[in-house]
Amino acid sequence: MTKRYSILISISLIIFIALMVMLCWNSRLATDDFWYIWNVNNFGILTGVKNQYMEWCGRYVSEFSRDVIYRYFQYNQRLYFFFPLLTLVLLISGANRALDEISHYLQFYLPRFERRIASTSFVALLFFLSTDKGESWFWYNALNDYLLSIVALLWGVSFLLQDDETILNYLGLIVCTIYVGGGSEVYTSVIGLAMVLFIINHYRQSNNTRLLLPQFFNRKMFVFLIVLGISFAIVVMAPGNYARATLLPPSRFFYSFFIVAKSFVKLFIVFLPLQLPYILAFSVPFVLVGQVSKAYDLAIFSQSFKSYFIKITAWLIGFLFVFFFIVAYLMVETGPARVWLFASFMVAVYLCMLAFYVGHMRVLNKKRLVYLQWASIVCALGFTIFHLVNQSFVTSRYAAAIDSRNLHMIELNKTIHRDTVIKLEPLPPRGMLYSSEIESDTNHFTNKEMRLGFNLNYHVVVEKNEK
Repeated sequence: MTKRYSILISISLIIFIALMVMLCWNSRLATDDFWYIWNVNNFGILTGVKNQYMEWCGRYVSEFSRDVIYRYFQYNQRLYFFFPLLTLVLLISGANRALDEISHYLQFYLPRFERRIASTSFVALLFFLSTDKGESWFWYNALNDYLLSIVALLWGVSFLLQDDETILNYLGLIVCTIYVGGGSEVYTSVIGLAMVLFIINHYRQSNNTRLLLPQFFNRKMFVFLIVLGISFAIVVMAPGNYARATLLPPSRFFYSFFIVAKSFVKLFIVFLPLQLPYILAFSVPFVLVGQVSKAYDLAIFSQSFKSYFIKITAWLIGFLFVFFFIVAYLMVETGPARVWLFASFMVAVYLCMLAFYVGHMRVLNKKRLVYLQWASIVCALGFTIFHLVNQSFVTSRYAAAIDSRNLHMIELNKTIHRDTVIKLEPLPPRGMLYSSEIESDTNHFTNKEMRLGFNLNYHVVVEKNEK
């Protein structure tokens, strides 16, 4: 990694972090957030989790973390700024720690600077590959189930691979695994399958059952799988899951394959081609990181590029198929963007692995690599600067409009004591944030949740824009 490239990509990543901080600052409470604040204020944290478990959702861990945040943050919007920001910090540091332990596991040294560049580039790649950034990264309600599950997974992998069997290390592994298992049942299914296949492959390579348990990694892997299985079972057994399922269309096994096909088309034909500039910008650093490892003889990269490409592509398609099928069978649709975040995560991991292999095996000659670096820098600087400037204007205006609207509703609530309907002006564009807009129908769930959250004496609707 040349000095000039290191400086320029570092600047790009600093701008990306500035963009994320600004978006965290302008993020606002929306839709289900209001209901959860009302719920925790009326029933408390533990009773709220119990009610959800029995009546709606078995994700007891993410439900608990969600209720704790709403209980103590309430409507203090400045406190909520720290929630997605802390999640970002944990994500970058978790990716950095996981990369460190992976390099140790594969027996090569990855310098601290290159590791930090790679981990931040991975997070940037994951962000731009998210199908709806607002819903996946800045909606406080969804963060607990999905993005924090990925955070817990990365930290769990780092504890799993660390050559350390202290109580604190096992405690960290168990806590992360409990969160993964108690966060999203769809994510847990794919993660559990991946880990089982990994340990089977690890077992086959050992060729001896006596070699399976003595190794620290195998012992930790069994702890991981046992804790994950128990945590997942608690989620699946929740009566609330079956109550919620009655509100969805009945699952159809064979029709789910059609939805899976739609999901693949949506991801690979509709969505990913438009993300090529971001893929180029933030996967190239892994090519250069791969070059750093060239001095080490890594047995895992003993095969040809063609064989490696076919192998990991087949694994990606296989895991995506399992993921899409579970979503399709449970929801009878392709699923919301927040659930798709894990598909983006798998694609990001795949791209980084492929780029690392290209660098390690020197697939590209020096001239092509120079062109690739400059293309990466142009895309990284160009798009991060554009989004920082554009989103600063758009989301600041959006956040100010919400603050003004909320203050207006609170003031009206002091003087209106009868059942009436108040019309509100539509919010401006939300940019990369999650929308807090309501509808023109008082019976819409977003309108009802806002009324509950602010304990309004009246109903609220949004004025329709005249065409």
